[in-house]
Amino acid sequence: MDNDLDRLGHRCGQTGTLSPAGLHWLKGCGLTDIWRDVNPNSQDYTFYSAAIKTYTRVDYFLASSASQAHKKRHYHRAQIPINPRPLTLTALLDLKHFRSPSWRVRDTVVLTQSTVETLRRSIKDYLIQNDKDQTALATIRGALKAVVWREVISASENKARKERQLQLEQRVAEWENIHKLMGAPKVWRELEGTLLQLRRLDWDLAELPFSD
Repeated sequence: MDNDLDRLGHRCGQTGTLSPAGLHWLKGCGLTDIWRDVNPNSQDYTFYSAAIKTYTRVDYFLASSASQAHKKRHYHRAQIPINPRPLTLTALLDLKHFRSPSWRVRDTVVLTQSTVETLRRSIKDYLIQNDKDQTALATIRGALKAVVWREVISASENKARKERQLQLEQRVAEWENIHKLMGAPKVWRELEGTLLQLRRLDWDLAELPFSD
């Protein structure tokens, strides 16, 4: 979905100016645009950041439809963005509800109690290591952003490592079968090289590329 979606289609009752196709897509993903449920006449939600001297537009506040059914009201408090780079953070409030496989987000952090405690400890460590004043709201926000990005990057690294490990294990099995049938030196070298790559996953994760 893009910014032009606000100007497409006709008005749809309490859901604002979102097009019928957009509404159908959201429902199919099990998501509800809670911002327009509360503010049906608003076309966007815009912040001005003095730090970067630019406006940042927030188009959608999406929540699980199943979770929303248990909420009476939704509150949105303005947060001034300090970095224009987009970041999607999704809190999975209730993991028991079915979630459509077509719902895809770039970065997901599951806010369990354990995760919250980990973030709290990490923020304290960040402030101590960087000799920051813990009473400054901007400093705490910067610490939270740094910690969350580290969690997202760590999750991306781990996912990429597991995918790469599975690929290498499959290649090892294939080369072992070929070596049993042929026994050629070239096949043995390929098998040794693949095994070495597999071991290096545990030696140095920093060499493994990943995308955020």
